[in-house]
Amino acid sequence: MNWMWLPPWDQGLIAAALVGLAGLAVLRAWRERQGLPRPIALACLALRLGVICCLGFIVLNPTAVRAERAVGKPTLAVLLDTSQSMEVEDVGGVSRFSAATQALSAAWPRLSEHFQLDLRGFDRQLSPLSLEGLDGQRPQGQGTNIGLALSSLIDEQAHRSQQAGILLISDGRETHPGAPEAARLALARGVPIWTVTTGDEVDHRDIWVEASGSEVLAFAGETVAIAATVHQVGFDHRIIPVEIQDEDGTVLESLEVAPGAAGMATVSARVSAPERGERSLRVVVPPLAGEADTSNNQRSIHLRAVPGPVRVLLLEGQPHWDSKFLVQSLSNHPTVRLHAWYRLGDERTFTLIEGSDPAATQQPGFPESYEALSAYDVVMLGRGSDGLLSSEQLQMLTNFVADHGGSLVFHRGRPYDGRSPELANLEPLLWGQGSVGNTPLRLSAAGQLAPIFDLDPSLSPQEALARMRPLDRVERSRGLKPLATALARAGDGDAEQAPVVVAWQPFGQGRVVTVNAGGLWRWGFHGQRNEFDEVVYDRFWSGMLRWLQAGGDFLAGYDVALRAERRLIGDEEALRVEVRSRLGPELPYRPLLRLVDGDGAVLEEVEGAAIEGGRYRASMGPFPPGAYQLQLHSSHGHPELLEQAITVVSSSRELRNLSADPDLMESLALLSDGASLDLASLGRLPQLVQQWRQRQEIADRREPLWVSSWLLGLMLGLLAAEWWLRRRGGLL
Repeated sequence: MNWMWLPPWDQGLIAAALVGLAGLAVLRAWRERQGLPRPIALACLALRLGVICCLGFIVLNPTAVRAERAVGKPTLAVLLDTSQSMEVEDVGGVSRFSAATQALSAAWPRLSEHFQLDLRGFDRQLSPLSLEGLDGQRPQGQGTNIGLALSSLIDEQAHRSQQAGILLISDGRETHPGAPEAARLALARGVPIWTVTTGDEVDHRDIWVEASGSEVLAFAGETVAIAATVHQVGFDHRIIPVEIQDEDGTVLESLEVAPGAAGMATVSARVSAPERGERSLRVVVPPLAGEADTSNNQRSIHLRAVPGPVRVLLLEGQPHWDSKFLVQSLSNHPTVRLHAWYRLGDERTFTLIEGSDPAATQQPGFPESYEALSAYDVVMLGRGSDGLLSSEQLQMLTNFVADHGGSLVFHRGRPYDGRSPELANLEPLLWGQGSVGNTPLRLSAAGQLAPIFDLDPSLSPQEALARMRPLDRVERSRGLKPLATALARAGDGDAEQAPVVVAWQPFGQGRVVTVNAGGLWRWGFHGQRNEFDEVVYDRFWSGMLRWLQAGGDFLAGYDVALRAERRLIGDEEALRVEVRSRLGPELPYRPLLRLVDGDGAVLEEVEGAAIEGGRYRASMGPFPPGAYQLQLHSSHGHPELLEQAITVVSSSRELRNLSADPDLMESLALLSDGASLDLASLGRLPQLVQQWRQRQEIADRREPLWVSSWLLGLMLGLLAAEWWLRRRGGLL
């Protein structure tokens, strides 16, 4: 055993501090020389200097180093990339995977002499491998998650008594983020990463099609625009043919696009919605010569018909530009039947019915009976609504939403000035104090999927909103009701504390939406230099009505409704489904959900879990890419079978870029205190590991000598002895 001093500070500073403390002790002893006999004064000084010496001993941190011999061979974890990009043949005429397995097989005997080898394969996930099983194996992984593979093994290696780190053999082209973070974790846990890069630069060519949404809502027979984005790599300055196909493969329209400098172009077409049900369309790019992957050349878009016309009752107690522009937008829509009622004062009101000219009237704005109210599909309330409705009418409104399945929209935020427990019970928001102004709109993850914000077919929802004017005023909110979902918040940041602008919640059989926005009317201002704002304003409100109608859509004579959260999902995502039933609680309804492929084979079968208010939810998958039918088999009610088309596409970007990334591999080695090798130098790994072990001194165990009870006892004894002497001398 050896020992050494390992002070946390410079030894000169520590010596100066100790000399200073000793000087103070001598000075105090000199000042007390008259009150104590000389022998006792000298003894007190000696005891005090002894305590200072003990403090110096602690600060200098004496440490014993006990050398230990490593017993047995350390474990070396070997990670071999099994993703599809390893099939590229750019290493001496053979594939990257073949070159890696040949080099690994050649070096295996030498590595086995020095290490206990643990071979694993990885793509999206980590899996065990054997050297014998590599013969004839093809890499088929649809992704490369280096970070996940490293993180899993780092924890295992760090807990081993003897380990030699991780040998990573890959082309370095990751499709999932997180590799650098894993390398930093490896450094913190003392696990080096030894990297071997296989592969070279590849001239990659590919075309793929993306659509911002897989489902478009339209009123029955309405003509709407569908759009998709065509991306290209390696086909610069090439005119690309695009076809809009019906579900049976009939070509509805043939187009040509020329992706710009960004490598993308938008293609759109106007199509008619069916009178009932849905119509499936495809945006297809015929395969081009030299494409790396032709499976991503098409996207399906489902055009679903929403029943109309929509009967809307709008009540406004405090007229404003927001309500004026909303009424104008709705009254001009051919599928909306609008009844708008304003209160201008204590005695004056006016009514607008189905687009007629407004006329002063004393006609009551709210229906006098529940039957009359049930004739509407949507009720929209503005400001000051608490002064418009009696307690009986508020109860009718609650029943209209909860029991009838109607929709309620608070289109100008909080609809009451003081307190209104009945309206507060319906709202999805909990209100705070104050407001914010001049703020943009930021969509949540749920808002990105909501059809309300399909404002421009050529732009993503957030891109379209970014072009709009900021909102004048947004009231602060302090939270959401338990079942409520925020679709949009105020501001540019990601803070969940930001005021909610658009939120909704299920309420019984219906839906309640709050649009907490002042100044939304500016989006529809006719004085704009272009028509984008005006078009977006109309699309927002008509999209709102379509979404509300679709959400409450029980087809005529149907007791159940089936809705998938998304009609197009990736093969790494779960399929989330909601079932609605208007059967009474006396019937034990059990929704059975199945996903069926084109041959009729059932991939998964689950039973929906009851939520509340006749709602059931289920999660299925993930599933491999393909076209499927989601089936709902009902134990009671009509119909017994409902179906909805679901498209699963590959989430992988594995074939988008096939070039190796040696820079990433080298950075992983440097970040973790490892080293980079090539396939030919795998035999040098034992020497590199030995050098790393010497640098890290992993065979040494250090023990601080001052962490012991005897030192604490000595200091307490010295202080106690000085206290006794000073008390005996009469100084205490």
